[in-house]
Amino acid sequence: MMHRAALAVALLAGIAGPAGAQERPEAPCKDGVETVLRKALASDATTRRAASGTRLQLECVAVPGDSKGAVHAIGSFRDDATRSYTEGGEGEGYAFVLATLDGAGHVRHHVVATAIEDATTLFRGSEFTLDTGFHDLAPGDGVIGVAVSHSAPGASAPDNRWGDEFALFVPEGKGFRRVLGLARYRQEAIEGCVSVQCQGSRWIETTSTLSPGARQASGWRVIAMREDAEEFAVEPAVAQSRPTSRTLTLVHREGAFRQEDGSPPPGSDYYGLLPW
Repeated sequence: MMHRAALAVALLAGIAGPAGAQERPEAPCKDGVETVLRKALASDATTRRAASGTRLQLECVAVPGDSKGAVHAIGSFRDDATRSYTEGGEGEGYAFVLATLDGAGHVRHHVVATAIEDATTLFRGSEFTLDTGFHDLAPGDGVIGVAVSHSAPGASAPDNRWGDEFALFVPEGKGFRRVLGLARYRQEAIEGCVSVQCQGSRWIETTSTLSPGARQASGWRVIAMREDAEEFAVEPAVAQSRPTSRTLTLVHREGAFRQEDGSPPPGSDYYGLLPW
């Protein structure tokens, strides 16, 4: 059984992502990158209005092994023509763009997405992290990972909570194709709700760690997915299971990463903060 105060701290930390998640400061982008990303937003009807909006985040990371200065870049922008619910509007709108730029600043690949403010989607900047650890996951390399944290707590007494959504994108034509999308941090109720305010409640907290594995004959690497799960309880309830760990193998099949039996990876049913 966990002390109530300690449990509250653990829950608050869990919204941002799993304990031990690597935090990275925003990397500087070259002059002109923001302009290029805004042009990419302006070229799509769904994100055009936000192309001139307030910038919330701009981050770049070098493409591994590229000697000519290519970068992956992500930009987050507010649609300033929208208004928050608290101001009588229908919710603030946001637009996002993920792109790979060559050394001259030209777009090789990009994808855009939008979101509207609600209980779990409030963006203020620094929610996104780029991950190049899966660069050579696919034939031809160029794979980029994107992690996004929830910036709003959601319901006060939910049956489930999750965060640290993670996606892997593979270059395809002038765009990207998402081959994996899941929440690496989940809290799922057994009894009651996932909250220290729910006396007698119990839930399972699961943290997933992903790493690239051996290369298959297809040219794709497998992904090793380790899941660490632990049960928590609020008095008078008592945890009834011990912590567990397991490692799954994800394989690329029919355009996406799946478990070896063909089923979706654990946590994929919680993915969807951004529809890209």
